[in-house]
Amino acid sequence: MTDSRYTKLAKLLVEYSTELKRGDRILLDMMMSDEFTIELIRASRAAGAMPFVERGTRASVARCCAELMKSTPPPCAISNCSA
Repeated sequence: MTDSRYTKLAKLLVEYSTELKRGDRILLDMMMSDEFTIELIRASRAAGAMPFVERGTRASVARCCAELMKSTPPPCAISNCSA
């Protein structure tokens, strides 16, 4: 059974956040659960868009990690630490 939260979020992303419409093509670079990926595909197709799926590649993981490291302060900057 599909988690209704995934269905609602997919619909919100497709209809409101990205405003996908007939003929649009969208690349879903997914690192989420298969269930959520399927819901995004369904919502995209219901809007008439053509979804293309790429599952969390090593390059996308590295890109996410690099961005996270840029935005995360060093441990001692987070709180009063004695390191």
